[in-house]
Amino acid sequence: MEHRFRCVHCHAELVVRFLKPGEEALCQSCGKLTVVPASVALTDAEGSVPSSQADPAIPTLVGNAGSSDSRSSLRPGRMLMSFTPIKDREHALALVRDCGWCAVILSASALLYAPRLGPLWFLDAAACLALGGALLRWRASWAAQLLLAVWGVNLAIAIRFWLLLGPPATRIVMTDALFLWGAVRAVEATHKLNTRFAVMSG
Repeated sequence: MEHRFRCVHCHAELVVRFLKPGEEALCQSCGKLTVVPASVALTDAEGSVPSSQADPAIPTLVGNAGSSDSRSSLRPGRMLMSFTPIKDREHALALVRDCGWCAVILSASALLYAPRLGPLWFLDAAACLALGGALLRWRASWAAQLLLAVWGVNLAIAIRFWLLLGPPATRIVMTDALFLWGAVRAVEATHKLNTRFAVMSG
């Protein structure tokens, strides 16, 4: 499922998969950023407008757009994009957002248990919360790199507990490994946003 609309600068056809109305998309023709319109046409991959999304009051600019409300159809692609090469700016932005929100939500929930687990736990959760916020706000490469370092240390500690406790600590190791992988992809995504995709938009 895709969003298709026209660039406001050169009127070229744009196709985005991971952006929502109101966010910026990079035009591959003129290299400028244009805002995804709120009344963007929603169609499926074959080019037909789904009956549940078709609205005669909104003109269809170009056929082939996907419904962002159809979460079940987007879920497989959303999961697979964490393991596929980054090919466009939208993909990189989605990876950065996912990692940032993961850090924020995880840290906010961890802070609830921090008083019982000690100051080191509190500092770790507070640091991840701040880094996740910086990643969401500024798409900062340094925030992704620091998250990678913090979650790398957490994974090393979890592996040590797993060696001591065995199976009860397996879930912690797997969770920290997933967070570490998310940070690795965020580092790659922020690097490409600040280099290759930044050059394209300039």
